[in-house]
Amino acid sequence: EIWDDGIDQDCDGYDATTTDDDNDGFSVNYDCNDADPNINPNAVDIPDDGIDQDCSGFDATATDDDGDGYDANHDCDDSDASVNSGALEIPNDGIDQDCDGSDLVGNCPLEDSINTTGNSVFTTNSTAINNQVLGSCNFYDDAEYLVEWTSPVSGCATMDTFGSMLDTVLSVYDGCPGYGSYTELACNDESFSSFNGESELTLDVSANETYYIAIEGWYSAPTNATLNISIDETQDCNGTPLDQDGDGFDPSNDCDDSNPNINPNATEVPADGVDSNCDGIEECYLDIDGDGYGSDVDQDGDGNIETIPSLDLQCDGFLEADDTDDCDDLDATVYPGASEVSGDGIDQDCDGAD
Repeated sequence: EIWDDGIDQDCDGYDATTTDDDNDGFSVNYDCNDADPNINPNAVDIPDDGIDQDCSGFDATATDDDGDGYDANHDCDDSDASVNSGALEIPNDGIDQDCDGSDLVGNCPLEDSINTTGNSVFTTNSTAINNQVLGSCNFYDDAEYLVEWTSPVSGCATMDTFGSMLDTVLSVYDGCPGYGSYTELACNDESFSSFNGESELTLDVSANETYYIAIEGWYSAPTNATLNISIDETQDCNGTPLDQDGDGFDPSNDCDDSNPNINPNATEVPADGVDSNCDGIEECYLDIDGDGYGSDVDQDGDGNIETIPSLDLQCDGFLEADDTDDCDDLDATVYPGASEVSGDGIDQDCDGAD
């Protein structure tokens, strides 16, 4: 930039000038008040006096409500000590920790060669990033291996590093550790002192949920890592049986946990030979006249076809029937297949006509 020539050579919006009316060492281009030598970019701003001594664009304030060392002019959230102009930005958490106007977007540092959606049991190996932890559980550094794994089923998952042959720390998170919101769900450093322990842990997992599994070398970075996962779908890690048919009832309450239509809340279907609601009883149609056939007549006027409980789940006992084909359940001589008496005005065989 050539001063005082009327040309803005450096495209900063104005021509540089040597004019410094208040002799404070800053020309009029850089001094927000060139009539006062106490006001210039190097001046110390006096808080809360209504004057912008350091030409920052605002008057400093002594207010620091969250005690993080940054006043309200330099803190975009003065109620949170973790948020200020000098804070470390956490990627992908939706919070602007460093007050630069936006959240940092970062990619989870996954080990691409061992990313997997998983099977019930699988083993995988890869080349190490060679970054040892020198720590144990509850301390996370960028892992030698970080696997994104989606569980195919619900159950008790057993994860181990057997086969790695070096001391490893195995930990599981519900989000990418160090990136946004995440919680350590389980961790194990099998052998803290011997440096040759392979780690194993168990964790209740849910079908189609994604987990982040870190394999870290406690003492030395492993040159390859082995991750083994198996899932017991029948019970959780406390040994409680799991609901296999997805009807909301586990085997302790469900009399047939392989059929979602059979559970304590199901509607009982009469005379199908199945205890649908798990009460130990089958409902049969009522055969009042004992001719082996029930009817669909609401005898008591309650709006329901009459039924009778059967403890053996069979509808062939006294007053029990497995159908509603009787057209007159008060007359034992009237039922399907009965001998028809011609011309008596009675439909004995229930075919719809005398």
